Amino acid sequence: MTKKLLLLICFSTLLFSCSKKETWQLETKTYLLKTSLPCKGDECSYVEFNIPTIISEDENLKKINQIVLDTVKKHIGFESNASEIKNYEDLAHSFINSYDEIKRAFPNEPLPWEASVDGTFEIFNSKSINIVLNYYTFTGGAHGNEGVISLFYNLENGKSITQKDLFLDYEGFKKIAERDFRTSVNLSPTDDINKNGNLFKDKQFSLPQNIIITQNEIILHYNKYEIAPYSSGTTILKFPMKTFKKYLNPLYF
Repeated sequence: MTKKLLLLICFSTLLFSCSKKETWQLETKTYLLKTSLPCKGDECSYVEFNIPTIISEDENLKKINQIVLDTVKKHIGFESNASEIKNYEDLAHSFINSYDEIKRAFPNEPLPWEASVDGTFEIFNSKSINIVLNYYTFTGGAHGNEGVISLFYNLENGKSITQKDLFLDYEGFKKIAERDFRTSVNLSPTDDINKNGNLFKDKQFSLPQNIIITQNEIILHYNKYEIAPYSSGTTILKFPMKTFKKYLNPLYF
C-alpha cells in the first residue's frame, strides 16, 4: 500500500485516531423531543440537543461523555431532579414534563419553553479535542438564558486540559489579548479597565472562562454578564492561528 493511499484512508475516516494504542470515533448525536400537549408551530415547547459523543472502549475517553452530559445538565436541567437524569433522553423528558405539568395546571399561563444545545468540535492531530456547547433555554421571563461552554481534553488519556496548559506562553498571550480588548472598547493602555462599564474583577483584565480554538483561529468568548452588563451582550476577540500558534502548547496543537 502506497503512502498516498494510507494517507487517504486516515483522512477519509477523519474522526478515527490512527494511533495503534487507541481507536476512537466521534459522532454528533441528536436528541429531539416536543410536548405532546396540543400546540401549533412556534407555540410548541421543544428540546433539541446536538451532542459530540466519543465512541470508544477506553474508559478514560468514555468519562469525557459523562462530563459533557453533567455540564449540559447544569444549564438545561432543574437541580431538584438532577440525580435522576442519567442521559440526554432523561434530560429532554424532564424538561418537557416540567412544562407540561405547569401547562395542565395553568392552561393560559406559560409561554412555550425551549431548550437547545448545539455542540461542535475541533480535533488537533488526534491528540486533543475542543468541544464547544452553544446552549439556550427559555422558561419564561424577559429573555432566555444562553451562552457558550468550551471544553478541552487530551485524547490520549481523557484528562481535561486546563486553560493555562493550552498555552506555551499564557501571560504573553494574555498581554496581547488585553491590548486588543482595550483597542476594541476605546481604552488607552493606562485607562481603568472598567472605565466604560466593564466588570472585570479587581479591575484587572482576565481571559474569558471560555476560549475556543479552531484550525484557523483562537477565539476569546466572554458570555453575557461575564465582564459586562447583559445589555452589552457577548464580547468576542479573534486571533488568527497563523500568527498566534506560537503561543499554544505544542503538546496539544
